[in-house]
Amino acid sequence: MIDLTEREKIDRIASQIIREQAYNLPIYEWMEKNRIGESEYGRYLDLMGRQEHVFHHRLFGHHPIYDFPFDNPEKIPDFIEHVWFSDSATKQGLPIVPGDFLKDTDVLKYCSQKTIEWNFVNAFDLLSGTLAIYAGYKNCKKYFNEMESIESFSELAKELGVGILELALSIKNTNPFLLIGAILQIVGSMKGVFNDASKIYFKKIFSQYYFIITDPKVDIDEVIASYYLIKTDLEKALSAKVNSYYLK
Repeated sequence: MIDLTEREKIDRIASQIIREQAYNLPIYEWMEKNRIGESEYGRYLDLMGRQEHVFHHRLFGHHPIYDFPFDNPEKIPDFIEHVWFSDSATKQGLPIVPGDFLKDTDVLKYCSQKTIEWNFVNAFDLLSGTLAIYAGYKNCKKYFNEMESIESFSELAKELGVGILELALSIKNTNPFLLIGAILQIVGSMKGVFNDASKIYFKKIFSQYYFIITDPKVDIDEVIASYYLIKTDLEKALSAKVNSYYLK
C-alpha cells in the first residue's frame, strides 16, 4: 500500500507529466477552431496590453482578479472565457502581480524579458507549484518538529533529490510556486540531517508509554497488582450482607 508521502510525490510527478504533455495536444487548434477567447471584449483586452509596449501584452488587462470587470457585469462571461479558460491554458499563462503595480513601482524599468517571465504562470504551473508547496511544507513540519531524522545517504538522496529536481524544473519553466516548494523541500531535508535520532526515538516512547517510579524496597508485582480490580468472593459477600439484616 502506498503511504501518504509516496502518494504526494506521485501527485507532483503526475502534475509535471500533465504539464509537459498538455502542450503536445492540439489545444490551440481546438480553441482557434471554436473561437475560444476571440470575442470582441477579448480582442480589446489583448489590444490594451499591447498599447503598453511591454514584453508580454498579458501583463495588462489579463489578471484574473485585479482586472475582473466587476463594474461591467455584461463583460464577465467574455472575460472568464478569454482569461480564465483560454489564456490560462496557454504556455505563457497569466500574470501573478498586475502590470499596474509593477509599472507604478518602476519595477518594469529594471525587468528584462527573462525576469518578467517569473511573473507568469498557467494552470499547469499553478497545479504543480501548489502540490510542491504543500509537500514541502509537510516535509519541513516533519523534520522541524523532530518527528523524523535522516540517518543514511540513501534517505538524504531520496528527500534532497526531490527538492533539487523541483528546483531545476522551476528554473526551466520559470515557475515561482514550484521554486518555493523546492526550497521548502530542501530546507526540510537538511534539517532532517541534523536531527538526533535517539532524541526522536525517546520522544516517541514518551508519547506512548509511561514510567512507574517506586521505592526499590517495594515489590514491583504488588505495585502492578494494585492497578487492577481485586476480585472477591461475591457469593460469600452477598451472604454476609443478607445475614446482617437479621437479628442474631
